[in-house]
Amino acid sequence: MDIPEGVYVITGATHGLGRACAMELAQRSLGCVVLACRNRVLAVNLANTICEEFKVSRGRIIVLEETLDLSEELSVRRYALSLSNWLKEERKTITTLINNAGIGGARFSTNSRGYDLVISTNYLGHFLLTILLLPYIRGRVVNVSSQNHDPENGIPGTHPEISYPQTESEYIGQALYGRVPLPEGLKARELRLSRSKLFQILFTYELSRRINGSYPQYIADSVKEVVTNLPHGNSCKLAEGKSISVIAMCPGVLPESNAMSCMLGPTAGFIIWLLSRILRMIPYCRRLMRTLKESGHHLANLALFPRDGGTAGFFVDGVAVPSSKFTLSSDGLTKHAIMLWDLSVQWTNLTEDELKAAGL
Repeated sequence: MDIPEGVYVITGATHGLGRACAMELAQRSLGCVVLACRNRVLAVNLANTICEEFKVSRGRIIVLEETLDLSEELSVRRYALSLSNWLKEERKTITTLINNAGIGGARFSTNSRGYDLVISTNYLGHFLLTILLLPYIRGRVVNVSSQNHDPENGIPGTHPEISYPQTESEYIGQALYGRVPLPEGLKARELRLSRSKLFQILFTYELSRRINGSYPQYIADSVKEVVTNLPHGNSCKLAEGKSISVIAMCPGVLPESNAMSCMLGPTAGFIIWLLSRILRMIPYCRRLMRTLKESGHHLANLALFPRDGGTAGFFVDGVAVPSSKFTLSSDGLTKHAIMLWDLSVQWTNLTEDELKAAGL
């Protein structure tokens, strides 16, 4: 079924899930697909591939001159300005912003400001990009998160023995600078990754609450009552703000992507990819593993149908499911979500004028 014209912006579109989603969006929609990527050459190559394989007009696959490095604040700001100028020139708005780009549990490294690269790329860059583009969004924001944000679900890479940051100084040390309470190694890398995905969900819920007063799906009535009394709820001043929905999704474990190689090394990642069909015959692995085509399809559906599924939801295989107990708790939705929001505003140097322009 063809979808009416719109603008679909997807970060990290040159590889893995982003690439699969971009290709499906180009085939199923009649609108423009904006490939927001760090490597412009790869983005142009993908645009050409899409047009040749699927007979899509080249004018519908947009690659701006400006590139997007989500780990660097200045790059995010330059890209947001370039995209907003293009939107104004074309008299278009964003139907869906897909915050997909990310890096797996890479070895510890930092951006130019000394911030942890995983948090900067997976969370902070998307936080800033979303706020800067909010005046141009008319449909939906989709944050690609993961079920590994929940330490209690038994998924490899989660660490229930490690408590969440509790104070502002702990957030600064553990999130911003990556000083997690584990010796450097695989477990520390896993924890940084799962924390970045946790922050995406807290951001999803807090942005929804501030925009239009939405509650997370599956929230308990007692928690809903507490959240109702929080400041800044349903306070977005944008004329179209009330209609924006914000959701998060989990794509599952994707052996075809480079996430496994990033986490375990190229050799182990390649072996897992070779064995993926066999592994999916095991019930436990089948519950977690997805192909890029499967997850790309689910992500595209969430982008193409912004009115379906409501807002402030967490989706797996296109179906809304409860996120972790922590993210649905009173403590998570009050103390932590608000603290993280305030710190993120500071860390990204958002000004009062920029927040006002976003209606926040």
